[in-house]
Formats: sequence, structure tokens, C-alpha cells
Amino acid sequence: MEKTRKKCFSTKSALYVEGQYSVLKICKKTKKLSTLAKDDREFASCVLALGVEAGEVCDILGKIEIEGHFYVLYVSEASVVARFYDKNESFPIYRVDRVRALPLIEDDQFSGFITENKTPPNSRQGHPVGNVATQAANKFKLGQKAFMKFVTNKIPDLLDEILRLFNDVPDFYYCHERDITHSTQRHFEGVNVPDERFFWNKNLLNDLLRSEFIDVRHREWIIPIVQGFIQNKELYLEDCDKSSIPPLCLTLISRRSVHRAGARYLRRGIDDDGYVANFVESELLLNIFGHHVSFIQIRGSIPLFWSQQGLHYRPPLTITRTMEDSLLYFEKHVHRLTNDYGNPICMVNLVNQSGRELKLGTSFLEHVIAQDSENVEFFSFDFHHHCRGLNFDKVLDLVAALEPSLKEIGFCWIDKMGEIVRKQKGIVRTNCVDCLDRTNVVQGSISQMVCFGQARRLGLFGPLNDPPDSLVSALQLLWADNGDSISTQYAGTAALKGDMTRYGERKITGIMKDGYNSASRYYLSHMRDARRQKAMNALLGVEEEIPKQIDEIEDESDEDANVGRLVLETAHFLLPENEILIGGWALVDARNSTSQCDSVLLLTRISLYVAFYDDDAEKLLEVKIVPLEEINAIEIGRTSRTSRIHVRVVSSQGSWVFRAGETRLFSNVPIRIKNNDEADEYIQSIAEQLKVTMDMVLNRTTEITFPQRITTGEEGAKKKIAQMFSMLGKVRFSKSQPTNAEKSNNNERTKIPDLLTPDVEHEHRPSSVVFMDEQIPQADMRTSESDSHLVGLVSRLKGLRGVNSNQSQSLSPFTQLIPKIDKCKPKIVLLHAMNFRTRALLALLCGLATVHWIISYCPDANPFAISSDYEDPPQVGPGDEDLVFTNTMKPNVDRGAQLLDNASENSTFDANLTAIVHNPNMFTPQLSSLPYCPPHPPNLVGPIRVYMDEPKIEDMEKIFNNLEKGGHGTPSKCFARHRVAIIVPFRDRLPHLKILLHNLIDLLQKQQIDFAIFAVEPLANNTFNRAKLMNIGYVEALRLYPWTCFIFHDVDLMPEDDRNLYSCPQQPRHMSVAIDKFGYSLPYRSIFGGISGLTKEHMQKMNGFSNSYWGWGGEDDDMSSRVVYSGYKISRYPKAIARYKMIKHNEEKKSNPVNPCRHKLMAKTRIRWHKDGLADLNYDLIQVDRYSLYTRILVDMREKESRAQLAKEGFPRC
Repeated sequence: MEKTRKKCFSTKSALYVEGQYSVLKICKKTKKLSTLAKDDREFASCVLALGVEAGEVCDILGKIEIEGHFYVLYVSEASVVARFYDKNESFPIYRVDRVRALPLIEDDQFSGFITENKTPPNSRQGHPVGNVATQAANKFKLGQKAFMKFVTNKIPDLLDEILRLFNDVPDFYYCHERDITHSTQRHFEGVNVPDERFFWNKNLLNDLLRSEFIDVRHREWIIPIVQGFIQNKELYLEDCDKSSIPPLCLTLISRRSVHRAGARYLRRGIDDDGYVANFVESELLLNIFGHHVSFIQIRGSIPLFWSQQGLHYRPPLTITRTMEDSLLYFEKHVHRLTNDYGNPICMVNLVNQSGRELKLGTSFLEHVIAQDSENVEFFSFDFHHHCRGLNFDKVLDLVAALEPSLKEIGFCWIDKMGEIVRKQKGIVRTNCVDCLDRTNVVQGSISQMVCFGQARRLGLFGPLNDPPDSLVSALQLLWADNGDSISTQYAGTAALKGDMTRYGERKITGIMKDGYNSASRYYLSHMRDARRQKAMNALLGVEEEIPKQIDEIEDESDEDANVGRLVLETAHFLLPENEILIGGWALVDARNSTSQCDSVLLLTRISLYVAFYDDDAEKLLEVKIVPLEEINAIEIGRTSRTSRIHVRVVSSQGSWVFRAGETRLFSNVPIRIKNNDEADEYIQSIAEQLKVTMDMVLNRTTEITFPQRITTGEEGAKKKIAQMFSMLGKVRFSKSQPTNAEKSNNNERTKIPDLLTPDVEHEHRPSSVVFMDEQIPQADMRTSESDSHLVGLVSRLKGLRGVNSNQSQSLSPFTQLIPKIDKCKPKIVLLHAMNFRTRALLALLCGLATVHWIISYCPDANPFAISSDYEDPPQVGPGDEDLVFTNTMKPNVDRGAQLLDNASENSTFDANLTAIVHNPNMFTPQLSSLPYCPPHPPNLVGPIRVYMDEPKIEDMEKIFNNLEKGGHGTPSKCFARHRVAIIVPFRDRLPHLKILLHNLIDLLQKQQIDFAIFAVEPLANNTFNRAKLMNIGYVEALRLYPWTCFIFHDVDLMPEDDRNLYSCPQQPRHMSVAIDKFGYSLPYRSIFGGISGLTKEHMQKMNGFSNSYWGWGGEDDDMSSRVVYSGYKISRYPKAIARYKMIKHNEEKKSNPVNPCRHKLMAKTRIRWHKDGLADLNYDLIQVDRYSLYTRILVDMREKESRAQLAKEGFPRC
């Protein structure tokens, strides 16, 4: 039901708000909130007799006390931004667009002008309203400030600041019909108490919440609001029938916690209750076909006691308590997460692993080790280092490393009946320093991956298809807008030049706004934060003294050093590794009226990099990469704003104007600028260096011009860095030189692994990210030709354990912690970038029993690998390799080195060091040490999409790339309860077989089955005998693996529901119960054709199938009789589950003619079944081909010999 406005009535003693079911009474004397029935006598007598209809409101937020006075906060304007879906209903979600305050004053001013009207106003009964009363009502409607000035002549500063929280940027939301504080999973679990973590007006409604009995009347007025972000997008996917398929509804909801809420520099780290700053729960919802699918992530400040305060330029990060003093509160924080979300708690830390952020990252890891909880997983990923050169696609490496954890965590699925199909168990917790840009990038990437998998489960696109562009774009925009909103709430102001990102051009209002922001952001960040913090505390009922910012000015040398570090960090992040930095400068954007450096210029022999920061130099806002040949002019002059010298760089992409700040760099050494003349000289030297570089590189003369006035207008579109981050797969940068991805000829969109298929092991390179200050010289590692191979290298490295600590520290900031990591319970993954020699040295230096895998590739040597005893390493090719350190497996590195030493120089050797020796002709069995898979596979969803288009084998090989040769697949994380051979009698229908493989392999993996598919094909001169081919498939499959279950499957039937388990119960199972060709009805009760499931015991007891049915017809009914004669009963799933689509095809009259004597044979089944079947099976095995997706068995069925035997038995025409 859409929103209706509520009428307000005022008397001398109370304010009444009329709702749909009840009335809210706000007493002006006691200042208490209470509820009345609509037919209550008090409401009728007081309002109708004495009240003034003061106006209408959208909703009441509650009551607040400020400086001894009480005010009612109410929503005067609200708009629908999204909807909750529940079964066949939808409920609007409102954004609070305007909040006003109404004083609760029992004084003569308000009552006085009411009593001046001799006739009590009663608008309901048509009585006239006096002039003064009308004036008061109009004031109420016109606006909060005017009305409050009329009544009190003053608006308290704190109240004004509280109203700013709501009105400056509308980011509060509520819903009448559903509690917005709850995620989808909590809602459908039946939780009916608001989640206090996100209940922003709880303090305002205390009178109602503290009531002994909360009835329906109270609930109408207890409407929780949340701060955060909510946005909805509806889209039709490409190539869908809009008349029959509803739109996919995407909703992103971010809920900001009330605990430790506040401004950035006043709220860092953890508190004594285990709450952290900037804690935000983000939920992505998918709604279609009546189903609701959601995935939750959280972000939050690093859970340590640390701060970042003062009027410093880039304030320092300070850890304020030792680990011994803070560990208890760290554990309390983890315990809260476990209670709220379950296990595992997957912590993703994105802080820099060098520089000023290193101590935070190291201390965070030390706390994880000290807590020693097996329910915690820790991933360290230096975002800036790993994505250096703007290679944001590297974030996908992190997501790939998270894949096993994401599978374990899962997601929430609600079916159209409102039942919980599956739950999310566990959470991904991501943080950087601010938990803003970097965090939003990673959360958006994780959300995209999970969403694509969910969409595949919903059947919106297939496993062989890329995600639709409309879905990719919608997700990118949702997360970009979410990042902006959360940044504004925590950092205090929005990013500059937002209209450029949204509209692609500058607006007049945007230019004016940026002028204000540039001049005031530094003041706002450090001065107004205290006022904002007081307003939040008052709103939330938090009693605390706000710490004052340090007044003293930062030491000049410290500020100069910070400027130098800013340039170096920017170069480290933006420049590719092979690009040489010629010069770097920290400057001031000409539009900024302060002297704080907010821009960095980096000059290389290829491009000029222009980076814009906010005025704290904490947040990278924009980046331009301009090839030198695209620079058209260099200008030096003054602007209309100041007499200072500026430099203007003009290119085909736009123009930018800069002046010097208070620090200059000389040979990368920061030096304080003493006066304006020195600043002007500095700008001229920058222009000269840019000119000289262009002259030498481009072999041409570049002139520096000196116009009288330099214009500061902007040209060209600049992308906000947060949105660039979010568009990982599609980002295009303004530079002419090829990117790393282009150099590797990777022009296709990145293939996204399906994170939600439980048994699929997707190949990926584990990523790496620890900053490497030094690399081991190549000459020191190689003394002979043989040493170019890993064999010689490992043997030499084994004697290097005594390297000094300085050298080991250069390998990794976490080197000293690795022995502790090895012994602790949490899963710890440190993604680290090194060349092979550095990796090998580090592994052997530390006695690294914690290496998950070491992958090496030497251009002049054969690739070798040291893997764990139970897991094949992923395959990699030439180029940069990565290493994942984890303590979840314990490979024997010494044993691996020994095996490598024993290998000859030119030999290859098996990297799979499994302890089991197998028959080379058999499939590899699963390891019995794995835990059993659950009886009910956790990732089943019910109806699934059926793909009827013929796929390419090579495309399927990329998707199902974890199968053993021959199409053998096993679960990766658990021991399968069923070993199932799929037997497909087959001839001349390869397109149908491809379609079957496409649909069936994915389903079998979801069902956590140990399986292989066998296509059994007769020679071309054989008449088709389906039953005999199934007998042959049964026998030949058993030669390759100890199967316990056999599914005999027609090639043209595709399953429509993944709950139709491909396993064998105690009774023989007929699986193809409802086929579309037959109107999804069972043709007759005794049918056993199409698809059937039989155990080895069943097959032996029934003597398999008959070998006598040459051509079409009869064999299924014969088998149905054998089931009965053997003492079994046919079992079936319900029609709603055992559904299949049949591929339409022409009849095969030549190769599979109708069997003319099928009825005669069926009449003799009772007599013949003991001897006709496996007991007299005869055939010649021609060939066995083990392809990547299936095994082909080619046979000669000895048709002539078999028909002669039938003739002897009295069936001459058979």
C-alpha cells in the first residue's frame, strides 16, 4: 500500500497525529509519547472541540531533548526509492527527503493565539478557523525554521546540526510494512524485534519501546529508520520475452551501524564494547519469479584501538593500546560477528603492506593469530600495490582466492512460497583504512561474482554465457552510488566533480559547488566534524565528551615529508612496473583557494599522469593518463584569481591548471618553499622539465607560451576513481600505450568463475600483493646452465637458511610471523607478489610448511611445481606468477625438493605427489580422508533453466575444466556419497550429446556426485540395440571405476529440476516421470523408459537388460517386468521434480527401425529374463576414447551372431 500523509492536531496540552489504525499522542506537559485508539473519547473530545488542524506529516521519527527543551522530529517529505517483495506483495521503501522539528511547548504563545479566536476551531465540523490559528497552521506547513522562529525566535545550534544530518544529503530510509533493519534472511526467519545495530531513531521512540505491552497501536508508530544507501534497478535481460518473463529487480541496501557512528577522524577502530567505526552491512537482493535471493557483506574499521586526529596534513595513524590490552575487545568483536552472521568470519584486509599503514596491517594479523579461532579466515591484499598501474582487474585475483570461502558461506534463497531454501552462513568482512573506496571496490567485485552465480542458478543465463551487459552495468552503477553515499556519511562531504561522473559534462551548479568544496573541505574535515559528532550522539542518545582536535600546527618538516610520501605512493600505485618515473610533483589545483596540495603530476617517457586527491590527500578522486604526443600546449601565466604563477597543460583530453603549494621536491627530497618568487620558479622548472622530456622523446620542439591570463575552465570528462574501480571488466583508460591486459592479448571480458557451484574447482592463478622493496639479483642465483632449472635452484637454495634478518624482512613484512601462522588455527592467506627466486628463497628461509602451493615458470626451463600431497596445483603459463601463503594445508616442502633433486635436468615429472598408486587405465578415486558430503546437497534450488542450443566443446572445456580426462568429476571439499556412471546409448547424434553434457555436468556437480558419462556407440553396420548398449556400458564402466550406481540415460532428455537426484535408492528408480512431449504426464504406470537408475546389485539380480530388442521398442517394458520379477518396485520422484525436456528430432528409420517382434519377445520375458541379459552378453570392444568431458565406447554388438541365436529360440524375424 502506498503512503498516505497523516493529519496533525494541536491543543494546549498535546499534539495528536492520526494514523491508519491509531492515534499518536505527544503530551506537551510530560513530553511522553503514547497511543490511543481512533475512537478514543480523549481524541474525539479534545481534538474536535479544542484542536487546530496544524497540517500533515509523512511520519513521526520520535521525540528528542536538546538543552532542556523537547522537540518532535517528523518527516515532511519522503519518496519511494525501492520495494520489498514478499510472496505476491510489494512494499515501498521510502527515503527521508526532509525532516522538520516541532517544539513541545506548553506556553502562552501558542495557546494564546488559539484562545484569541472566540470560536474554537473545528475544521472537521466546518467551524471557521481564526486568523491567528490559521497563521500558526500555515507556519507549520511552510517550514520548520519559519515556524520555530515564530514560536521561539531561536533554533538551537545542536538541533540545526541534527536536521542537517537528515536534510543536507538524504540518506535515511524506512518502510511501514517491513522492518528495514533486518536482512532478507532475518526477516523470513521470523525475527520481529528491530535490529538495534541499525535502528537510528530508537532513542527517539523510547517511550513506546519501554511500554510494558507493545500492541498493534504501538507497532504502527515504531517505524525504524536506517542510515545508509538503498537503490533499486529493474531490468530486462537481453533476448528475453518481456511479455512472459518479468523484469529482474536488483536492490542494494546498505545499513550503517549506530554503534561507534561518527565522523572519520573522530571515529576509528574499536571500542570497549567490541563495536567498530564505519560498520556497514550491505545486502544485494535479486527478485524474479517470486524468488528472493540475497548476499550480505560487511565493512568496518580495523578492530584495534587506533586513531587519526589532529590538524595535520594527512594525520598520522596511531595505535593507542598494546595487543595485550586490546585482544579481549578484538575477541568480543569476532564473537559479535559470529552471533550475528554465523561462521566462518572471512576478514579481508586491504591496507598497504608498506609505509604508514603497515603497522595497522601487521597488528591486525597478530591479533588474528593470538585469538587462534578456527572460525576466522584472514586474507591480506595490498590493494594499492597489487592494482598499481591502474590494473584494477587484479581484484579478481583476490576474489578467486576467496572462492572456497564464498562457497562455504553461500547465500540466502527464499522461494515463491516464502520458505527458506538455503541460508547464508558466515560473512565476508572487508576493510581498508577508511573502509571507503578500496573497500567498496572489493565488495562490488565480490557482489558481482556472487550475483552472476545466483543469476545462473535462477536460469537467467547459462554457464557458457557471459553475464548480460545490462546486468553488469546495473551492478556497477549500484555499487558506485553506494560508495559515494557511504563516503559522504563517514568523511562528511561528497567527492568533487560528481556531476562530471554522472552527466559527462560540467554544470554551472557543479562548478559553484566545487568552488565551495575546494575552499572548505579541509576546514570541514577537521573543524565541523565535532559538530556533526555531537549531533549524531544526541540523535542516538550517546553520552560522551567529544575530544578536541589538536590545535598546534604540524611541524613543517613532517608536513614536507608527508608531501614527499604522497608523490611516491601515487607513483607506486599508478605507474606500471616497466614505466620509469622521470619527475613527480605535488601541486595545488587552480580551483582550490587553499595552499594544501591536492594534485600529483607524474612524468614518464610515455605519459603524463594527473591525479586529483581530496584536501586531506586521503582519497584519490580522479586520474588522467595523457600520452605525451597528445599534449598540445604548455602555458605559464597568472589566473584571474591570484597573482601567483600557474602552469597549464593542454591536451586532446582536456586542460589542467596548477600552482605550487608550500613544498617543492628536489631530487625527490621535500623542501619548504619560502616565498612566492620561489614558488613561481618551481612552477617554471616543472614546465621546463616537461618540455625537455617531450622534445627528447617525441623528437620535436615544444614551445612554452606565456598568455596574459590563464583560464581555469575544465574540458573533457573525468571519471571518479571510485566508479572506475567498480567497472573492473569494462574500464578503459585514456592512454595510447597498451595496457597489461592488451599486451597479453586478453581482449575478451574476464570469465567469471561460478562461485556457487559447490563441486567445481575453477582454475585460477592465486594473486599476490606484498610490496617488494628488493629483488634477488639473477646472477646471484645462477652459476651454471643446470641452475637455470628448478632442480638445481632448489638444491642450491636449501643451504640459504642463514640469511640475515634484514634480507628476510625485505622479502615480506610478514616473514617474522610465518612460524606463528603455521601453528595457529585460523585460515590465513597472504597474497604476495614475487618472482620465482624470491618465492623459493622465502619458502626455504622460513621452513615454509605453510605454503599452499608454489608455482614456478622459468622461460629457459621446464615448468615444475611443488604441490601438496592431496591437491594438484593450478596450471600457469609464462609471465608474472603469484603465491598464496596459507596455513590450511601442510605439504612437505623437503620431500618436494628431494623429488626435484632426483629428477633429471631434462625430464618432466608428475606434480601430483599423491600417495595412492593407481592403475593407469582407471579413473582416480577420491581420497577417503575427506569428510562425507551432506545427505542433501546444499546448493539445490529446484527448477533450473534448460539449455537447448548446441554448445561448442571447447567452450564447455573452459567451463568444466576440473574434470579428469574421460569426464570424471568428484566433489572438491567432501567425499561423495554416490559413485554414479551415466550410460548413454548413442549413435549419430553428437549435437544432442553436446546439449546433454552442457546441462548434465553442471547438475551432477551441484549434487556433489562422483560421476562420469559414458557414450556407448555401435559400429555403423549394427542395427541400434539400446538395451544391449546399456549392458555393454555397465560392464565397461566397471572396468574403469568401482561404480555403485548406474543411470541409463537417453541422449535427448534434459532435466528441468536439480532436486531430481542422480543417485540410486533401494528400489529401482524411474527418473523421467514427466516429459514435455507427453504433457508432463506419465503415459502409463509401468513405464520404465527414458532414464532409469539402478544399483550394481539391481543389475546383477535382474540380469541387466535384455539383449534381444534390435531396433525400436519393447526393451523398456521388458525391463519393467524384470523389476517386478526380481521382487522390486519401481520408485519415482513426484512429477513436479522429475521433469524433462525432450529434444525434437527426426525418426531414425534406417538405423533404428521398429522391432516387428517386440510384442512376442515381451510375452516371453518371464521365461527368458534369467538367461537373456548380462549372462549371455557378447560383443567386441573396438575402442575407448577418454575425452575431456566424457568417455566414448565403440563396440561391435555381433548382431549376426545374436540374431541367429534368437532364431534358434523361435524368433526367426527378430
